[in-house]
Amino acid sequence: MLGGRIRGVEMTFDFSKYLNSINYTKENVFDPNDEYVPFLINRSMTYFTDTLLLSNNIAKYSNFSDNSAHYMYWICSASKRRRFSKWNKTQVSNIVPAIVSIYNVSKKKAIEYEKCLTDDQKVHIMKMYKSIKT
Repeated sequence: MLGGRIRGVEMTFDFSKYLNSINYTKENVFDPNDEYVPFLINRSMTYFTDTLLLSNNIAKYSNFSDNSAHYMYWICSASKRRRFSKWNKTQVSNIVPAIVSIYNVSKKKAIEYEKCLTDDQKVHIMKMYKSIKT
């Protein structure tokens, strides 16, 4: 279950319920009162070779104003199959938070700075960071 607040409105989205119905059960579980997020469904379907082109086509050519149409597209288009995958997450080294706190830069800039640093400079920054933390 994903949840959050957008503009002061509490949102809940049972992600696994929709993915399970699209991929395996083929039962229509769409609820107009749910906060259905088409982007998350498209993103999760791009991890599989048999649904990659379907996801690309729906992102490229469709402009569904109704979320139920998006959901029904996936119910009818995707073949019945168990699909499980872990989402890729960016790996951040332990030096990035040190660069952010010492030099007061954004995380994105700190990742760029890390690429330019030598090993000796990284060791020096980590020593400075540890002395600041304690």
